[in-house]
Amino acid sequence: MRHLLSIADLERSDLESLLQLTDRFVEVSKRPIRNVPALRGKTVVSLFFEDSTRTRLSFETAAKRLGADVMTFSVGTSSVKKGESLRDTVETISAFGIDAIVVRHASSGVPYRIRQWTNAAILNGGDGWHQHPTQALLDSYTIRSHFGSLDGLRIAIVGDVKHSRVARSDVQAFTKLGAEVVLVAPPTLLPPSLDGWPVTVSHDLDAVIGTIDVCYLLRMQRERMVEALVPSLREYRAPVRAQPRPGRPARRPGDHHAPRSDEPWRGDLTRGRRPAQRRRHRAGGQRRRGAAGRTVQAARQRVPVRSDREGGFMTIEYVIKGGRVIDASGETFADVLVRDGEIVGIGPDLNGSRTIDATGCVVAPGLVDLHTHLREPGKEEAETIESGSNAAALGGYTAVLAMPNTTPAIDCASVVRDVQAIARGVACDVEVAGAITVGRAGEQLAPMGEMSDLGVKIFTDDGTGVQDIRLMRRALEYARGLGVTLAQHCEVSELSAGTCMHEGEVSSRLGMPGQPAEAEELMVMRDIALARMTGARMHFLHLSTAGSVAMVASAKAAGLPVTCEAAPHHFTLTDECVSSFDPVFKVHPPLRTAGDVDAVRAGLLSGSIDAIATDHAPHPAYEKEKPFDEAPPGMLGLEYALALALTELGMDIAEVLARLSWKPAEIAGIADRHGAVAVGRVANLCVIDPNHEWTIDGSGGASRSTNVPYVGRTVRGKVRHTIHRGVPTVLDYELQS
Repeated sequence: MRHLLSIADLERSDLESLLQLTDRFVEVSKRPIRNVPALRGKTVVSLFFEDSTRTRLSFETAAKRLGADVMTFSVGTSSVKKGESLRDTVETISAFGIDAIVVRHASSGVPYRIRQWTNAAILNGGDGWHQHPTQALLDSYTIRSHFGSLDGLRIAIVGDVKHSRVARSDVQAFTKLGAEVVLVAPPTLLPPSLDGWPVTVSHDLDAVIGTIDVCYLLRMQRERMVEALVPSLREYRAPVRAQPRPGRPARRPGDHHAPRSDEPWRGDLTRGRRPAQRRRHRAGGQRRRGAAGRTVQAARQRVPVRSDREGGFMTIEYVIKGGRVIDASGETFADVLVRDGEIVGIGPDLNGSRTIDATGCVVAPGLVDLHTHLREPGKEEAETIESGSNAAALGGYTAVLAMPNTTPAIDCASVVRDVQAIARGVACDVEVAGAITVGRAGEQLAPMGEMSDLGVKIFTDDGTGVQDIRLMRRALEYARGLGVTLAQHCEVSELSAGTCMHEGEVSSRLGMPGQPAEAEELMVMRDIALARMTGARMHFLHLSTAGSVAMVASAKAAGLPVTCEAAPHHFTLTDECVSSFDPVFKVHPPLRTAGDVDAVRAGLLSGSIDAIATDHAPHPAYEKEKPFDEAPPGMLGLEYALALALTELGMDIAEVLARLSWKPAEIAGIADRHGAVAVGRVANLCVIDPNHEWTIDGSGGASRSTNVPYVGRTVRGKVRHTIHRGVPTVLDYELQS
């Protein structure tokens, strides 16, 4: 055993061995000279990003008594205040040749990340709500010292279980050592899911006090709370305080039914009042710092796609030969003749001045992405319009819709013009989505009419949903008059604030604040009602829950003007991926349960979900090296969406192409230029080898970023050629100049 990260990693035999070893050191501590040179010549670092007295001193004292040299890290006197990243700190410390690091951090999963950046042994001294294994070992040893063994004991853990890393570790340690554990707390102080926890639950200590051997009291973890979960400490104390009743015999299991976790707690804590919001106080000054100070990697050098359409490939006739042509009208084996950027012939045995081989491949309309974050202007270290369009071309896209959450936001005509100017001559059409509200702040309608005059057809505050229902109603009414579509990122902020993953069994186990499915579903429900009221077109971005899919399907069946999309990560990945604590799996909406993934797949298969949209969201490496709860959400998707859909969905390729090409082209309002292979149409095409197997790597492809969540996954289907306005931007899998 090299690392001590979680009690979950230990078997009963491991725990017993550690407790027996503790017996021997307890004996040593009784000697006049209490030092043992077991760690002589070793260096132990105390790496504490949270304030601590007992834990820090305990580790440092133990290391010194074992003969180790001890180095102490202090946030207050370190370069963290200057913006040094967690990884920079760990690599700097490791350069001193240290042997072990004791880590304490306010974010769950940080010790797991540090393990990847150093060869030193890692001991978890407490991480977020997740684990505190050494405290659990100490608690187990204390109980064992009194009872001789934990076998058969009934232990109550009382108080703020939801936020307690100690409780999570204790439950695992106590039950592995043979004890029965009951959790005693009001429902608001329990994890949202206890599936898989080997515990029973009560909300009344008085109901269980006579049946237990040990009562373990937790303190209220106020510094980890993001909201008021009980009205007052006085009201909290009453139900969990044992009330002595003279002459009453001790209860036995089964004598009294304690309320279950989904039943009201005695006193109905909220008493009809809405709990006041409480600011989340995070320990560690580094949480309030700015950029991590890590050097930004230089952009990959890509030769830009030729913008000069005169005298180039466009003026030369060529034929795409030997492929199977598929679009909304059907499919046929035919050659496609292109001249001067236009499709001029479709049929057998066509000839041209040049030939592009499509043998064994599908010739399809270019793909259209309804949801791309190109980051320009403002965040060019993550992506630019040029690098993003290159990634799009490699993925078979001839058009992408650029989201407006840039810096500044695309909320006025001048910024729209700037983006359109930068996008001229890149490897695909860049359609611009405008913001619904000024600055995406959700307070005042943006000048949608002026942006619409410049060709903007979709408006969204993506990244945040429009929270004000009155404002959203006015936006829809205004949009209807303009003939444009509003797209909503469905997330009720009151339910999602302070969260970083899906709320459920996994978040409860990992000790991370979760966002319930209802945060998305409530806004979907609201906006379906507003679409019915106003008659305006509504598009729902990146649906991720079974409830959302069902509601949109019902709305469409009722004839409402609504459409929706799903992202590849929501039909390929589940919240179990977050167990690695790797921020590459952090995304909004968060990765959901296997049941939600199945529902999204079924929606795509049935057509209830109209489109597959990548939600391509690049971030520089230093941002994704932060602790999970501090890292920004988002994943790359442009180069992987087609292959993931062909591999995972079990759909006919024509149906996959419908979700990736002509249906999104219709929603985006660009079906006159994209989404069809027909004589007289602009040659926006992709040629796909549906049988090409390949393994996704972590390079990020043409993107400036590398936050790829699919590394190591073998997929089927790859774009061989991409034709944008008659110009081959990709030939034989390679980006062209």
